[in-house]
Amino acid sequence: MMKIAVFGGTGRTGLHVMRRALAEGHEVVVLARTPAKMTIQDKNLTVIVGDVTDRTAVTQTIASADAVISALSPNLTGVQNIIAAMQEREARRLIVTSGAGVKRAGDEPTFSSKIISGLIKTFSRQVYEESLAIADAVQNSGLAWTLVRAPRLVDKPAVGNLYIGPLNKNMKTTLSREDFANFLVTAVTDNAWIGKSPVLSDR
Repeated sequence: MMKIAVFGGTGRTGLHVMRRALAEGHEVVVLARTPAKMTIQDKNLTVIVGDVTDRTAVTQTIASADAVISALSPNLTGVQNIIAAMQEREARRLIVTSGAGVKRAGDEPTFSSKIISGLIKTFSRQVYEESLAIADAVQNSGLAWTLVRAPRLVDKPAVGNLYIGPLNKNMKTTLSREDFANFLVTAVTDNAWIGKSPVLSDR
């Protein structure tokens, strides 16, 4: 089993990440700005109070972790702190979430995905540009990284039958948060995804 540091753990996806990691017997350390949002209690769970923009708190969270999962909303400073702390502590495995609108090599955007990306660029340009900067920072980190991209996340039970691959016509426009979280935890120990940026979606 591993020790996994989780960022964004009090969010709707992050809570699923922690439940799955704990169910698999991993030790989990989570950084929580608002500990009251932490609804999970487990002997293998450690909660550290702090903010991802605080380098000291981030370093403390990662201190002896084998791997890191970031399920944060776009936060470039936070991800930069995570990468710097991992490099300092010689932690290697990094899993970071992103939106399907963040294009990577090998993608074959469909007409509808181009329209959606255009709307995001128009109405949420700052979020879009920050997401691109995060993806580039992760890929240039020198760590054993995986950037896991997802379309619109929905609160429904996991089905386990997913599309996993580049952005193309085979993917759908939704994904269960639970399925997303399950993949994030599985990817920690699956070296096949190191250095890759898969898109997940329902089939």
